[in-house]
Amino acid sequence: MPGRPAPARTPWRNLFLLCLGLLAPLSLLAALLPASAASAAVALNAPMVGITSAPNGSGYYLAGGDGGVFAFPNSLAFHGSMAGKPLNAPVVGVAADPATGGYWLVAADGGVFSFDAPFYGSMGGQHLNAPIVGIAASPDNKGYFLVAADGGVFAFGDAAFHGSMGGQHLNAPVVGISVDPATGGYDLVGSDGGVFSFDAPSYGSMGGQHLNAPVVGIAIDPATQGYWLVGSDGGVFAFNAPFYGSMGGKQLGAPVVGIAADPATHGYWLTAKDGGVFSFNAPFYGSLGGSTYPVTPSPPTATAQKIINAAYSQFGVPYKWGGEQPGVGFDCSGLTQWAYAQAGISIPRTSEAQWPAMQHVSMAQAVPGDLVFFNTPGDTQAPPNHVGIYLGGGLMIDAPYSGTVVRKDPISSDVLWGFGHLAAV
Repeated sequence: MPGRPAPARTPWRNLFLLCLGLLAPLSLLAALLPASAASAAVALNAPMVGITSAPNGSGYYLAGGDGGVFAFPNSLAFHGSMAGKPLNAPVVGVAADPATGGYWLVAADGGVFSFDAPFYGSMGGQHLNAPIVGIAASPDNKGYFLVAADGGVFAFGDAAFHGSMGGQHLNAPVVGISVDPATGGYDLVGSDGGVFSFDAPSYGSMGGQHLNAPVVGIAIDPATQGYWLVGSDGGVFAFNAPFYGSMGGKQLGAPVVGIAADPATHGYWLTAKDGGVFSFNAPFYGSLGGSTYPVTPSPPTATAQKIINAAYSQFGVPYKWGGEQPGVGFDCSGLTQWAYAQAGISIPRTSEAQWPAMQHVSMAQAVPGDLVFFNTPGDTQAPPNHVGIYLGGGLMIDAPYSGTVVRKDPISSDVLWGFGHLAAV
């Protein structure tokens, strides 16, 4: 619909905080559980999102989407976590600081959390064109880099900026970054296996080649300056780096989400969403393999990511009745129509017209990039009278109502009408 007055809102935030409070003890308990030399399955409040090696290869840290941190082996120092604490966005990466032995976590909104490691700054609360997807320490451990899904790179501390893919055409979203300790440059990797090198040697990529599963991470071999890519099926691709094995073609309890090099042996570890760890020419210190975790939606397609990135680029733009101009003002359906247009998809202007133009799917079938429609109580317009862009995990980007801005909201903030999907998304 073109616009609407500010409606009374369901007190979802209070309910969310109550639920978070109930979950916090579980998350804190899980984060503090001692690791053993074998798998220690637990009930996780969020899936694992990354792995980083401890200094000198003395172990590794796993990080969850809720900010929980798990140290292996149990003799490895635990410096703290965000488990049980409110987050504005899920944690998406972890990097160790070899200088202090601490580590940094980064969230999708660019917020950085330091634990016995210096804080050099973050993108938290600032405008982003795309969500942050990873973090890597600078070579001298006096700074760090953040990377976004559109290939944008942000340098903090003494980390030198060598370039980025921000604002350039990508065939697939960027999913990770790894720093070359010899040059101080870095490599970015996309989910299609494309590698983008900035003041770091380029040895090839999987871009344009057939993959059985999307690539989810990259790690540079400090001995050769080559690198390994890892797919969500556990397949490993080596470029000017030794191939020590992979989980490709083997049965996994959960998708692989990351890879880390062992600085001591120059082998590597893989980790999966359930906390499983797979060691290749690197010591196995333990894992959470077999743990249960909340199921999250599949990653966005390349088209859906363009829609989402476009919507993210308008964060903070004021709600404007009838608005459809980027940087100036949007109403709810003006935003969705414009974001879809940035991905080359034409949809009708109003929420009432967008709804019948789409395939109606259930919440279980909805994927990121779909539209989510609402019937706002007290609104005089016929339903659906509000629409947002679904992100998955119960979240959306929308232009809510007069006096607000384009932002991220839980879908529970309004009365759900249904989800709309297009085959092109």
